[in-house]
Amino acid sequence: MQRCRIQDDTPPDQLAAGLAEVSRSSASEVIAKPAWGYYAYVIGDDGHVQNRVEVHCDDDEEAKRCAEQLVDGHAIELWQEARKVATFPPKGLPPFQR
Repeated sequence: MQRCRIQDDTPPDQLAAGLAEVSRSSASEVIAKPAWGYYAYVIGDDGHVQNRVEVHCDDDEEAKRCAEQLVDGHAIELWQEARKVATFPPKGLPPFQR
């Protein structure tokens, strides 16, 4: 059972369709114990951050599973404070160089 929660305060009409769907479907999940704060950054084709999504999970592995759900036409970088946890390339494309 996945126990992470994705929170995004950006109106869904401003998000990519897949990102908005994951945010809406995950926002109702409840976390039973305190969670560590992670941020998933949506990276545009130009390499700049297009959006930041708050991800509440108990550990890195859970946060990676949640952040990977956000991958669609854009790369996702998962961070916990100043520590980069993972990078996920856009689906259907070869992994990009870090």
